[in-house]
Order: sequence, then C-alpha cells, then structure tokens
Amino acid sequence: MSLNHLLLGVTRDGVTGYEIKRAFEEGLRHMWNAELSQIYPALERLEERGLLTSAKAPGERGSARRVYKLSPQGQAELELWLCADPVLHDERHPFLVQLALLGGLNDYRQTLKYFSGLEALLRSRLQAMEFLEEKWRRHDPSYPEVGGAAEFHMQLTLEFGLASARAGLECCRKGRRRVEMRLKAAEGTRESHEQER
Repeated sequence: MSLNHLLLGVTRDGVTGYEIKRAFEEGLRHMWNAELSQIYPALERLEERGLLTSAKAPGERGSARRVYKLSPQGQAELELWLCADPVLHDERHPFLVQLALLGGLNDYRQTLKYFSGLEALLRSRLQAMEFLEEKWRRHDPSYPEVGGAAEFHMQLTLEFGLASARAGLECCRKGRRRVEMRLKAAEGTRESHEQER
C-alpha cells in the first residue's frame, strides 16, 4: 500500500488537506501515519497525474480553502488497487529490532524496562481504539453491524486493529513473565555462589 492509495480513498467525496490530516489523527493513524509535510506533496503529485482534482472553495472563516476530489481516472486507479490481491509489505518494526538486540546487553533488568515501556505504548494505542469503538457503539445501536458498506468496512478495520493491539499486549505480558523468571533464576544462582564463599 502507498500513501497515494490511501489519499485516493479519502478524497472520494471531496476534502481539504486539513480534513485529511484530521482523519489521520482520529483513526487512520492506527493503520498508516502521515504528516502534512507528506500529505500535501502527495496530493499535488496525484493531481499532476490526473488522479485528483482540486478547486478553491470558501472557507468557514472567510479564507479560501482547497478541496481535493477523486477524478474518474483516480476512481479507476483506486478500484484496480482495491480489487487486487491483499498487499502485505515487509514491515519495519524498530521495537522488535530493539528487542532482538537487547540480548547483547546481557541485562534482564533493561529488558524488563523495555517491556514496561512497550506495554505502556501498546496500551495507549489500544485505549485510543477502544475509545473510538465505544463512541461508535454509543452513537449506533446496531454496532458492530453498522450501516452501509463504507462504515461496515471501517468497523472491520477497527476490529482488526483492536485484535492486533491486544495480541501485542499479551506478548508483552508473556515476555515480561519469562524475563522475570530468568532474572529470579540468575539472582538465585548469585545468592548460591555467595553462600558457598
């Protein structure tokens, strides 16, 4: 997947760059993160390729704003991508690289500290998604079997994200317990050596 495909999808009904950024902050960030410094150049490239159109529209506070909308050519490109096989990229997980290399420190206390920090980050991400789910549940009594196709697919995406965050937290808990057992065993061995002296 690329940022381009995501932008094609969110511009179907016409949106401003600010509205796109807000969509990232409110929900899209759980599957793809992008800053305004990436969004605006990507929008310009998509417009140059004829996949988007843009026009100035009156703003709420008087100043004009640029509204981006999917073009027919962009719709065809988006549909082609959506109908293709699922895309799994090789993902980069710096936190897993850190974990793999922590063994070089030979310090289980540092590994415990790492797991505590990772668990806090995952819990925060999970809480943000749970907040979205609860808000949705309160506003739509049919949740999770929500309205039309667009809402239904967003709910499926949220469900996938919730499951992923919960699985990550469970891995942290299991990892922390295993590290604690090794730390306890190492301390027991140290005490045994000290008693032998």
